[in-house]
Formats: sequence, C-alpha cells, structure tokens
Amino acid sequence: MTAVNGEMIALARESRGWSQNDLASALGVSQASVSKYEIGSVAVPEQVVRDIGRVLRYDTSLFYQHESIYGIGGDFLYRSRKRVPAALKRQAQANANIRRLQVKRLLRSSEVLAPDMFPHIPVDEVGGRPEVVAQEVRKILRIPSGPIRNLTRIAERAGAIVFHCDFGTNQIDGTNIRLPGEPPLLFLNSESSGERLIFSLAHEIGHLVMHFTSVSENADQEADVFASELLMPRSEIRSDLRNFDLNTALRLKATWRVSAAALIQRALQLGIISQDQQRRFYTKMNATNMRAVEPLPIEKEVPEAFDALVRLHKDKMEMDDTEMYRLLYTDEIGSIPVPPMLRLTEYLPFAQEG
Repeated sequence: MTAVNGEMIALARESRGWSQNDLASALGVSQASVSKYEIGSVAVPEQVVRDIGRVLRYDTSLFYQHESIYGIGGDFLYRSRKRVPAALKRQAQANANIRRLQVKRLLRSSEVLAPDMFPHIPVDEVGGRPEVVAQEVRKILRIPSGPIRNLTRIAERAGAIVFHCDFGTNQIDGTNIRLPGEPPLLFLNSESSGERLIFSLAHEIGHLVMHFTSVSENADQEADVFASELLMPRSEIRSDLRNFDLNTALRLKATWRVSAAALIQRALQLGIISQDQQRRFYTKMNATNMRAVEPLPIEKEVPEAFDALVRLHKDKMEMDDTEMYRLLYTDEIGSIPVPPMLRLTEYLPFAQEG
C-alpha cells in the first residue's frame, strides 16, 4: 500500500486554517506527533489517518497522493500587504493546491477544456512596456475593440479556470498557478467588489503572460499597467476621458466595467489629469467613503468552468455524491446547483463556439 504523504496532511490542515496544535487537539495527540506525521519521520496509523480525514473533512485518499505542491504567484507575491499573517498566506496556498488537484482529477476523465491560449511575453522582450503586451493579448485572444463585457468568460474560453475564494482577508486580491501542460488557475478574492474582481483578474492575467518564466523587480506595477491597457485601451478610452472629473469617472464605470478609482488612475497615466488632481479626487472619495465602497457597483462576473466540470461528472457520468467526494477529496466542490441532464455543449461556455 502507498505510504501516507505527510505533506498532504499539512496541506489539508493549512487549507482549513488550522495550526498543528489545532489538529493535535482534535486528534487527542501531541503537537509533536502531528509534526512527525507531516514530516514523515514516523508511520501514521490507519486509524489516525481516518481521524484526520474526519476532523479536516477530507477523504483519506488525499493523504496518499504524491503530487508536488507548488507556490503561488501573481498577486499573492506582488500585491499582498506585509501585514497579512503567514497563516493566511499558507491557507491561500493550500487551497490553491487542492483546487489544482481537483482540476487534474476532473480533467483526467473528461479532457474537454480549451487549450491554454495565453502567450508568454516577457516584458523585457517588448522594451519593458506592459501596455504592448496587453495589446498583443487582446489580438491573440480576439477580444473585440472597446470595453470588455465579460473578462472571466474570455479567460475561461482561453483555457484558464477562475475561482472566487475566501482568503480570510481583504489584503490579498488574487493569485495564480500556471504550470506546463495544465490549465492556468486564477484565484480571486470573493469578498472584492465586482469592479475590483475584474481589475484583479486582468492583473493576474498580466502575471500569467509576462512573468511565467521570469519576474522583474517591478512585476506588480507592470501587471497594473497591463491591466489598465487591457481593460481601457489608450486608443479607445482617451476621448471618453476629456473634461475629466469625478462625475465623469462615475458615469464611465458602467461602460468600461472598472472602478472610478481605476479610471482616475488611467486618466493620470494618459496625461489627462495631473497628480495634484488625482490626489484631490481621491481625497474627495475618501471623505465620503467612496474609496472603500464605490457607488454604482458593477455586478460580479461568475466563473463557469470548474462548476461545469463538476456538473459533467455528476450528470453525464452519473457520479453520485459519494463518488464525487472521493474524486475530489471533499464535498466542497462547486458553487451552483446541479441542473437536469444537459448536452455536453451546454456545460462549457467555450464548447458552443466552433
């Protein structure tokens, strides 16, 4: 029988936000014992394995997996604030890795997702200009001119899988895992507003494209510039920003599907307003709490690909809840109810395009 992988015990524990002491208390053992289980210095008794699965709410098959565990990039590395507790960072990384294991298992029996269409364009190959990369991405993904109506759907049609996750903090906007031969996985903070989710998704796409093989010291700023150009192309938005003021920013939110704050920053980038004007706009927004909760919110985009794969297995492959639990290690596998039997082309948003 395959030996227990202590790294998977640690992964499961951290995904629940538990410390080793928390798990030890739930199992009725010492913290030292849990530490030894996780580093693999002692064999884990079968009953203890079952108890770990019960208290952490995972199928025990997870603990026998010998998949690699990967660090996460993008926003997690470049935009997360220093005051984010290390435990929350580990929890985000653990949940991202478990989602990756779930996706691999789902794809193993379906193979229906679009190929990864995101290019690799290191920013230094285009003279350090992220806006040029964004223009190329719009061409490669065949994004129509003008505002992007649904960036999540475009990302998933290009082969990514988008997740809205509870990071336990509003100090992390998103992160990603991109590995050769696997779909890019994009994780966004579910507590963010609709407009912030869209910008964070564009930012993470920038990391996928520009920082897949190399990372610069200014990666965060580069991803922000990329996101601004992807969502608000210079050649198309400039005329909308004439005679710019705060009312203009609020009026344009619905058109460009970004925050008023992002529009103010874009106006600054394009030389339409000065830094003094930007500061005055932000000061006025802070005085009325608009920076925290902007008026005229944008509806949140809904990821579809992961839930579509779950539906496919539950309906088309007739897998019951117990089988799904074993397949994905947990019953926390989707976010929308399973509908009646559907045709395969109805499961995946990109499958309808030919």
